[in-house]
Amino acid sequence: MEYFAKKIIPTMLQLMIVPVIVLMITVPLSWLAIGPVMNTVSSWLSTAVVSIFGFSPILGGILFGAFWQLMVLLGLHSAFIPVLLNNLFTMGYDPINAILGLTVWALAGVSLGYAIKMKDPEKRSLGFGNMASCLCGVTEPTIYSIALPQIKCFVAAWIGGGIAGGILGALGGKMYSLGGDGLFRIPAMINPNGIDVSFYGFIITALIALVVSAIITYFAADPEK
Repeated sequence: MEYFAKKIIPTMLQLMIVPVIVLMITVPLSWLAIGPVMNTVSSWLSTAVVSIFGFSPILGGILFGAFWQLMVLLGLHSAFIPVLLNNLFTMGYDPINAILGLTVWALAGVSLGYAIKMKDPEKRSLGFGNMASCLCGVTEPTIYSIALPQIKCFVAAWIGGGIAGGILGALGGKMYSLGGDGLFRIPAMINPNGIDVSFYGFIITALIALVVSAIITYFAADPEK
């Protein structure tokens, strides 16, 4: 829309008029057309993936562990939230959300591998800073500054998260309370009846996600980009 608006609006007026026209068209279009379509797609995706997890926690763990952050990036994650909350409040635990926490550690590994690979001080600082952000539960800096510009690094997170997710799914890991991500997810994995495999399994698989993603990113990252 911006491209076409600049074609028809004089240069001296573009700074003020183009943003107004673009927003007037794209905002209603997003609400009325794109929004409902994406909501339907996310609902279908939620139903399909939850069914797969019910059929095989290992396969579900691989899928969730690998591609959850991609679904978040595309805005397809919203349909999962009611499912995740319903599991927690009705059963007292949620095996799916236990897997999702591993994707944050995979992106932390991407940041670590990137930082170790880079020789430029600014890029290295970016990597370590993003890793700290991921460990506090915020993955967007890594996604937008490392993973998307170098898609191989995003693939590294998919692989690390998928492997870790499959293992935790096989172990039967569960999340027992609402919590943050990264390091703050660990307390949510404590069973109220006593620490069990969910707690130890999550810590082990989180480290697997981090290490695998970091190693792959180290070899895949391009220092020139």
